[in-house]
Amino acid sequence: MNIIKKTILLLSILIVSSTVFSQEQSVYGNQSEKNSIYGTIGFNPGEFYIPLCLNFERNIYDVGFAEFNGRTGIGFWLDWTEKGIDFPITGQIVFFKKSSHIEIGIGAQYIYDFADNMTGLSHLLNLAYRFQKPKGKFLFKIGIEKNKWTVYPFISTGYAF
Repeated sequence: MNIIKKTILLLSILIVSSTVFSQEQSVYGNQSEKNSIYGTIGFNPGEFYIPLCLNFERNIYDVGFAEFNGRTGIGFWLDWTEKGIDFPITGQIVFFKKSSHIEIGIGAQYIYDFADNMTGLSHLLNLAYRFQKPKGKFLFKIGIEKNKWTVYPFISTGYAF
């Protein structure tokens, strides 16, 4: 199965899962918003790597002490000699129910490099501190992310609805 088919399959599973579990309620009541949109910027000064990404995140399942979220987005990146676009798809686990959360994510990132006219698929891992009050609309994240080529710190702000 080629890379585009795998990406479409993963995105389809994410959408179907979010539809099936969208009516789930937390043990504590519906404490957080189901959807969020946020922008992310990262920077790796050692390799001069700058990613910018607009993300959509959906709460898929809530088990009380943690939420399982799906994230997808579209981004732009550049380094010393190249630039391109990327499409991340990750599963996120968000721990704790108050305003401060720990977030762990794993997924894939489809990348198109303009300079080399090449495409590729990379793993994508992240670990972050997330600030979002229960039922709050404002979202702030700071953390580190790793793809196939580099590790970089990032910061995100956005809106939950």
